[in-house]
Amino acid sequence: FLEHVPRPAPLEGQIEDLREELAQLLFEEEPEAIYRRWLSARVKHVGYNVQTPEERDFGAVQEFDHQFTYCGPEIFERAYADKFPGVLELLERVGATDTREVLQEAMEMLGTPYPDTLTARRKAWNKRASRKVKKNQWEDDLDEIFEKYWELEERCLDVAAAQFPEDVEPPE
Repeated sequence: FLEHVPRPAPLEGQIEDLREELAQLLFEEEPEAIYRRWLSARVKHVGYNVQTPEERDFGAVQEFDHQFTYCGPEIFERAYADKFPGVLELLERVGATDTREVLQEAMEMLGTPYPDTLTARRKAWNKRASRKVKKNQWEDDLDEIFEKYWELEERCLDVAAAQFPEDVEPPE
């Protein structure tokens, strides 16, 4: 059996070919994807003091998108939701109006004015959420807001990446 197993070839050439192919596919499928990945890497690896304001904004939008996407409505039960009033201003500054509207709507679901501490949010959540296994209408409405975010055509990361100065080009 082992006589017929192909011997491994050097990976260096194969990895480079794969890298080129993936870059071409990404560019053809979604031109912003390569730029967003490059900007993400730069924001991650350059010190905060060296970053431009646009890079700082992109990093903050990236953090918001990650938290909002992966936590879902339970994000209100986390300390990150303390930042939402500032995130609204950030989304306005970078021009992500659709995302801003969805976040504003979600925040208003908890109460007006927005409960800006974890304790206040938990109290507001417990007042509105169902104590049964099945969700109530308020929880279903909140879920719909998050689904609306996931289905937005305007991705806040793309909008924030577009704010980056045009005279700086990503490496080829």
